Amino acid sequence: MLVYKPSLVIGKSANTLSNKRAALLFLLFMFYGPAIQVVGEFRYVEIVVLVLLVFNFSRAVRYLGNLEKLLISLFLLAAMAHVVADLVTDASIEGTIKRTGTYIILAMLIIGLHWLARGDVARIRWMLAGYCLSYLIVYLAGIETPSRGYLIGPWRLGLGMATTIGVALMIAWQPRLQRIGGLALLAIAGIHWLFEGRSVAAITAVTGILALSSSLRSRDYPAPFNPGIVAGFIVFSSVGIICLNYGLEIATENKMFPPEMQKKMETQFASRYGLLGGGRPDAFVALYAISKRPFLGHGSTNLDPDVWYFYSELNAEMYAQMNDYERILLHELNKEWVLGTPSHSHLLGAWADAGIIAALCWFAVLGLCIYVFVRVMFWRHCLAPLIVLIAVSTIWDILFSPGPARMDMAFRILILTHAVKLLRTFDLCMTRNRVVQRRYQISQTSDLGCFAKGP
Repeated sequence: MLVYKPSLVIGKSANTLSNKRAALLFLLFMFYGPAIQVVGEFRYVEIVVLVLLVFNFSRAVRYLGNLEKLLISLFLLAAMAHVVADLVTDASIEGTIKRTGTYIILAMLIIGLHWLARGDVARIRWMLAGYCLSYLIVYLAGIETPSRGYLIGPWRLGLGMATTIGVALMIAWQPRLQRIGGLALLAIAGIHWLFEGRSVAAITAVTGILALSSSLRSRDYPAPFNPGIVAGFIVFSSVGIICLNYGLEIATENKMFPPEMQKKMETQFASRYGLLGGGRPDAFVALYAISKRPFLGHGSTNLDPDVWYFYSELNAEMYAQMNDYERILLHELNKEWVLGTPSHSHLLGAWADAGIIAALCWFAVLGLCIYVFVRVMFWRHCLAPLIVLIAVSTIWDILFSPGPARMDMAFRILILTHAVKLLRTFDLCMTRNRVVQRRYQISQTSDLGCFAKGP
């Protein structure tokens, strides 16, 4: 009986790269860090990819699937939404150019990276290897990057996450290292925690735990998508966040953290919304701004006075225990702010600035992350830890990180869409296996029936 085994072919290069092409991709992304100031900051890698795309646009578009085309269309729609919102709200033309240009360039980078990768997992691995190494190179060379203060705290501002991705990439290259790689990820999560990277530590720990558990299980095929699992995951995550919040509060009251982190935790827990309000007050402010103008937004550089007062009050109340609340509140209110509604979030920032239409692209990417994560989290496959890491970190960034960082997000979308194609291939093979098995059973039953009846 014929049985298709996609695990023998998926995850390997469809077209083996020559050493020259592999070296070129590796070298290109090895210089990911440096940037130049041109109406905003452009990384040199972005410029190279965009120039290559200009001369190969028609060829590059051929490598896009329907999912990539949908996401690109939504990003371009978000750019148009920013233009409309800024025209209606009379926002700054400079802010309009920056926000609109960011989304257009992001869409072009998605096309460019898909063209460079061409659906070949070997190309993606080499590109990621150069990307990870670039963070070490810019630190050793003392090069300034768009991440402010990177040379002062490199681990927390990029090198740590690059190391985490590097370990997941190592597993993708050598599947036998999955169990060791899972332990290494848990160790790196501890380092993240020591360097006060709480969110990155949690993301890395989740990836490590799932890598270990999947290496001990015998699930050779990805789990089918089940909306019930998504609902259960959301409930479990919500309960986990609440329990973690209470646990951290108890630990803070008992002074169980290193001195610097202890001070930071005490300050943030002084907020009326607890750790989340203290650590991400911008998110609460953006939600308040969205509730005032949910459909159109406030504009790229406009700031509602009521929203600004709410933001200043949230920032000031964290220092209430220092008996300096009024001075800090007045200091916050007197600041000049021309960056639009504070958000510290891809999704909430786009929604607060340009309305619900601009937020659709991030809802789509968020849904893509959840779909991929739910199907891959317990899958025993060499690419699973890398995909899980990218999916979870992207969910966090969409909700709680400023941006978008164009090349980073384009890279993540490249990996997530490749994961979807990988899952579709396995689904197709499983369907073929069921058809073959069914036909085999019918043929066996038919033969026995004829034999029983006799001539």
